[in-house]
Amino acid sequence: MSFFHSPDMRTARPLWSRLRQVPCVVRITVRCRERQTRSPRPGRSAGIDAVAKYRYYPIHNLGGGDMTRMIRTVAAVMAAWAMFALAPASAAPGDIFKTDAKATIDIGVDGGVEAVQLSGVPGEDAQRIYSEQIRQWRFEPVLEDGQAVPARAFAEMDVYVIEQDDGSLELSVGRPVFRSPPGTPDRIEFRLASGEAEPFEVVRRHVPRYPTDQAHRGAEAEVVLLVEVGPSGQVVRAGVASAAFKNANWSGHDRAMERFAVAAKRAVERWQFNPSSLESRRVFIPVDFAMQGTDTSAWQRIRPVPAAREAWVAQVLSPEDGPVERVMDVNDQSSRFVLLNPPELPWM
Repeated sequence: MSFFHSPDMRTARPLWSRLRQVPCVVRITVRCRERQTRSPRPGRSAGIDAVAKYRYYPIHNLGGGDMTRMIRTVAAVMAAWAMFALAPASAAPGDIFKTDAKATIDIGVDGGVEAVQLSGVPGEDAQRIYSEQIRQWRFEPVLEDGQAVPARAFAEMDVYVIEQDDGSLELSVGRPVFRSPPGTPDRIEFRLASGEAEPFEVVRRHVPRYPTDQAHRGAEAEVVLLVEVGPSGQVVRAGVASAAFKNANWSGHDRAMERFAVAAKRAVERWQFNPSSLESRRVFIPVDFAMQGTDTSAWQRIRPVPAAREAWVAQVLSPEDGPVERVMDVNDQSSRFVLLNPPELPWM
């Protein structure tokens, strides 16, 4: 769900509102632009400070040094994929890149992965490594009329490339979102004690406000919240599960991330969901803060902030004892597939 937000407006207006349509539940993207309020200083050449009406902060308007380093690093990663050897010295250790990928996954009657078809990832060697990680996944057996049956899952996920200190590359798959097969109704369901399925729906949403000071800096971030919903459908609490700056704009580090986290939580805490007989329902809600003009389809350089994860969220996702709680993403359109060993981000 893409929103266009101007800092001088009191509210952000969703793009689809003019069409009078109700969208399906998808990733929230808050896009921001800033009004140009003053003329460029004398002697300044055309650029960020001399846009006629609006000032944009896409990646190509960053400083020359940042952009040069970005190009060098992406080139190094792509070269390492092509040769599948050590990355050249021009790629800085610790650099992390991510992009979107899609996978068609064939699941056996025992819940094991039998076949994977991956798209959106360049390079045969990279595809092989990501696919091998997906083959390690284990699902609850898919039941039809009480019997386990083979099934095909359609998944979307982030995939990561991490530059190691020794110059090698670590490839990692993120948490998947499952889509329904063509012709199958899309909905999230929670299982009741009786075994019956109860639908989970978002009744009312509130758009997060892009932090104005971070918009001025051109900072972008993605904040994934773990949200606990009570029987009435109101949010009981929301906490940060993961957070990362995107591209090269992460000045201010942890303090800046706190601004994004607060904005995301304040909005999501006002969401309303359908009532339930369950005492508690938990879902992930990703909130993507992106500047107008940023290309979200390409590889993005990110800087995770592991310290942003809140204590109660860590206990739910990584308990000291007992099984890890299985939490669905609010963007899931199919509850048919329950992943028993969801991947954890390597830096958490």
